[in-house]
Amino acid sequence: MLDEHLATKFKENEGVVVLVMKQDSNITLEQYRYLYACIYPDIAAHLGYTIDEIDEILKYKFLTRFKGTSHSFVAGKSELTREEMANYIDCCIQFAAEIGIVCQILPTLDSK
Repeated sequence: MLDEHLATKFKENEGVVVLVMKQDSNITLEQYRYLYACIYPDIAAHLGYTIDEIDEILKYKFLTRFKGTSHSFVAGKSELTREEMANYIDCCIQFAAEIGIVCQILPTLDSK
């Protein structure tokens, strides 16, 4: 079935890259909360964009796969593993630091 679809979309002898991965949904709510509460708002305010615009800009900057090829695409955050999301957050924090922003630390929710 995939062969039939590819045959209709690409010319013979044209290079095709197919990426198949198991979706891992172990990104934590805390990771999203930290990103949207402590990182994105400060960057958005500093640069004059909305939070949604900053989300798209930073995803493009840090989550573009196969950069520089005709097969490049921006991965969605929901497609990331917990570790990949942590790396993405680290990249966003580093970007913020480069433009003079010190990101807040998210308080632990589990303090019992």
